[in-house]
Order: sequence, then C-alpha cells, then structure tokens
Amino acid sequence: MIKFLQCRDSRLRAAAVWMMVNLTFPCPGAFGRLVQLKNAGIVSQIRNMVNDSCLDVKLRVRTVMTQSMTFGDGLT
Repeated sequence: MIKFLQCRDSRLRAAAVWMMVNLTFPCPGAFGRLVQLKNAGIVSQIRNMVNDSCLDVKLRVRTVMTQSMTFGDGLT
C-alpha cells in the first residue's frame, strides 16, 4: 500500500488514497481499520501527502483526514 501511495504515477496515488477513503468511511469496523493502518505506517504516509502535486490526491487525502476525525484524534 505504501508503495502505491509513494508512486510517481498520480493515478496510482489517487487510487490508493481512494482505498483509504473507503476504509476510513465512518461505519462499523472503521475505527479498527484506522488503528491497523496507523500501526502499519500508512496513516503517517497519508499525512505527508497533504501537499501532493496532484489536486485529486490532495483532495482525497483531506477527505481521509476529515473522516478519521470522526473517531477523535485518529491521525495523530
């Protein structure tokens, strides 16, 4: 997953972030998934992508961050 988030191809980065949007959508089980993603280092990679050169990636990263705030301070 981290390799896709770090890929030079913005389409692959966008697809990987879309997966994160789906995994962190507020629903039963989302908090557990967020904890697992945080433990795997994926959340910190997402945080580093806030200023991505691709606008689509940048907007989806913000969506992930907003959704994770549903669970409190999920991205820290």
